[in-house]
Amino acid sequence: MTRSRRRVEASRKKRGQARAGLRKEPGVPRLGRSAQQQQRSRSQPRRAGEVQQRSHLAACLADALQRQQRFQSQEKEEEEEPPQPPQDEASLRQFGRELRKVLTASDVVLEVLDARDPQGCRSPRLEGALRPQQRLVLVLNKIDLVPRDVVAAWLKHLRAEFPTVAFKACTQQQSRNLKQSRVPVATAPEEVLAMGACVGAESLLNILSNYGRCGEGRSSITVGVVGYPNVGKSSLINSLKRSRACGVGAMPGVTR
Repeated sequence: MTRSRRRVEASRKKRGQARAGLRKEPGVPRLGRSAQQQQRSRSQPRRAGEVQQRSHLAACLADALQRQQRFQSQEKEEEEEPPQPPQDEASLRQFGRELRKVLTASDVVLEVLDARDPQGCRSPRLEGALRPQQRLVLVLNKIDLVPRDVVAAWLKHLRAEFPTVAFKACTQQQSRNLKQSRVPVATAPEEVLAMGACVGAESLLNILSNYGRCGEGRSSITVGVVGYPNVGKSSLINSLKRSRACGVGAMPGVTR
């Protein structure tokens, strides 16, 4: 074998070894159509969920704004609306008719006041509607629920306008023979006021008997009892009569 041929073979071997040592770079593989479709199918539900979430938030925001507007408009209407008349106007008219009957038939009117709020229980309109020949007596009831000095101060204040009697109605449960204490209210101890007997009936009956003597040739007078609900009108009548002549209850309007 000649030198030239050996050189040619040696150069060929070197070239083959160099080619075998080189490695091709893998590069970025190309995705097929199926892989692209899978990616698109995965991304579509995500986008649909995001769109649905955004629409839900927008609906909640719109609902909240509508509620706020309705609330503000309702507040404005309540501020601008005048006070509504009582719903049960029929019962009010009936009470008014009964009150007019009592005032028309009465010679003496007893206006019962709660000792806890006497001025709030008065009715200036009723007091001004009385005829000149009618007499008005204020009855300060439930004096056992307030201190004695408070009762004395209210008596002094009210007696400057009308005759006023301090009174404590009977709280006994029997239907007859209700007790009446003859101890004057000014000197009645706390033990007497705490008992079930009536206190102040004698003073009130004396005033009514004096008005009866002043009548124009009449042997009797008609006495009407008026006042706000739950001030003790029925208890006052029962205490004066010493029997259960009227029903007593905590609900307003039991006795008319």
